[in-house]
Parts: sequence; structure tokens; C-alpha cells
Amino acid sequence: MDKKKAARGNAKSKTGVIRKSAFRAISDQFQNVSSATVPQVLYGQEQYDFNKEYKPATSTFTAKHNGVYAFFASAFYSTETSDPVTVTLVIFVNDTSQLPVVQTLSAGRGVVVTSGTAKLKKGDEVQVFLQATVSGAIASGAGTRFEGFRVR
Repeated sequence: MDKKKAARGNAKSKTGVIRKSAFRAISDQFQNVSSATVPQVLYGQEQYDFNKEYKPATSTFTAKHNGVYAFFASAFYSTETSDPVTVTLVIFVNDTSQLPVVQTLSAGRGVVVTSGTAKLKKGDEVQVFLQATVSGAIASGAGTRFEGFRVR
């Protein structure tokens, strides 16, 4: 494979070394959620970030290059009751909903997942938000994670 094909979907540094754009972070804290709010999901424990585009302090991915990116976000949500709860998990780009999913958790708890691709420009910011019909909590750990990579 020639160098141009290898570089497709990746960024070259000034030295010509190819740096891939990929990150993964998980939640490192229990997060209470009121049914009257739409909080940003916090993914404060970075597991890797190949191109220094993810900021754990703000749980925000900022694209360094134009391109198509694939994202995956999940949240383990639970309530104190076993009644059904409807949870909406949305990946936002620049404060605009891009990849929403609405899921009913029949026992009042479970993992909600959204994923897909988005065409980003350099500087675009990506964050995840959650809304639920019943107050509850987002658990920490691998069930609550945010990850992505540049496709091309």
C-alpha cells in the first residue's frame, strides 16, 4: 500500500508521521439526572486519544481536521423504581442534535446506545447529552462510554 492510501483518513504531522484520529473515554463518576433537565453526559476518564482531540475535563471532542467521523456513545441509566423509563441519548455537533436514539428501559435500568457518522469541519465540537422521563442516575464505568475515529 502506498503512503497516500495509508494516510487516507489520518492526519500527517509536520514531520510526515501519520497520526490517527481516534479516542475513547469512559465515565469516572456517578451522575444524578433530574427528569426536568438535559445534562451533558460526563466521560472524564480518557482511555486513549491518538490526536489530542478529546478533552476529559469537558467531555468534548474537537476535530482537528475536516472529515467524516464515526462516533459511539452509551450511558448506563437506572432509576430507583422498576417502572419503565424512556431515555433519549443524543450526540451533538456544535450544539445541534446529530445522532439521537430514544429507548424505553422496561425495568427502569439499562444501557442506552447511539452511534453513527458525522461530517465535521476543523474545530467542530462533539458532546453527548441525555434526557429521561424519570429521574435517575448515569453509572460510571465501561457501560457509559464515548468513542470515535476519523473514517476519511
